[in-house]
Amino acid sequence: MIEFDKMEKKKHVMYKSMWANLPDSFQIEKTRYKDKLSDNSYQFSNTMINKTSVESCAEGLSDLFKIAERDIFRCKLKQICNGNGQELRRITTMHSSALCALLFFYNVTRDHTLELRLDDNDCEFYCSVFEYKNIVIKGRNPSNVDVVLIGTEKSTGQRVILFLESKFAEFYNDTSKELSGVSGEYMKNEYGKDIYEKLVALQKYILEPDSDDNFKITSKKFCYLEGIKQMISHYIGIRNLCNGIKYEEKGCFNELIKTEDAKIYLGTICYDKGFAELAFNNYQKQYSALVSILNDVTPSETNITVLPELLRYSQDELKGFVNDSIRKYYFEYGDDNWK
Repeated sequence: MIEFDKMEKKKHVMYKSMWANLPDSFQIEKTRYKDKLSDNSYQFSNTMINKTSVESCAEGLSDLFKIAERDIFRCKLKQICNGNGQELRRITTMHSSALCALLFFYNVTRDHTLELRLDDNDCEFYCSVFEYKNIVIKGRNPSNVDVVLIGTEKSTGQRVILFLESKFAEFYNDTSKELSGVSGEYMKNEYGKDIYEKLVALQKYILEPDSDDNFKITSKKFCYLEGIKQMISHYIGIRNLCNGIKYEEKGCFNELIKTEDAKIYLGTICYDKGFAELAFNNYQKQYSALVSILNDVTPSETNITVLPELLRYSQDELKGFVNDSIRKYYFEYGDDNWK
């Protein structure tokens, strides 16, 4: 049972708008954070979902959400967690973005294709890959794209690759006026320097030196700056990928993500109902400004398009794609009087 009265305001609103009427079949408990139980976060209980291995966690989640395609689901969960126990615990948090992406996109297959309209083009996707890594700046950590969908454009048959960043509540919970610790290497990068300078001019952000050759971004208004930085990283990673600069490791799925002769899309998908409505609209404004810059600096011959509108988990194509248990969890257990 969720103790709403003990939550801080934002989390109270989020959980009430989502899960005020959660059935008893969902056994939940407070999330343990730094050896303490958090009043502001809940997870599926250890008695219901064993988090000691990918196999046991996948089995528990499959039971909970009535997932029939268990082998596929286990495979996709393994892509996300890759044997990392901490990631297994995170993905069983009720408001996990990774869980949301997994539940909506794990079953994109040739037998169960997903149709989406992107940039006025109808596309049909038949494969999904999770946590795909791209090199952003050599010698530094790669960018991890939450979901990559592979398919074709229906009218032409051209290969299409959609790189997606998934957001559930970050753009609602994690707004600020300052983001520190951004690597100074971005200002030396052939793509990064131009993008950040144009973004500063357009949005009136302030870039200032930070510690250890890093810099910080300051905004006059509260906004989701981390999301903006992530999109810039993903964009640079995709430009590198299209230039043949690939992240190489065992099981990195480069054999599937072939950009030659493909139409490439980069976008973000967000939860947009209940608690998220206002935050979604605010983030859309910041996101659109960035996208105008990214598409402006993209040469036409690269065949890369950054989608100007945030995709929504609530759009009909996706709500109709998942099973009833998943759909109800995200859209039917909330309290309409959460405000």
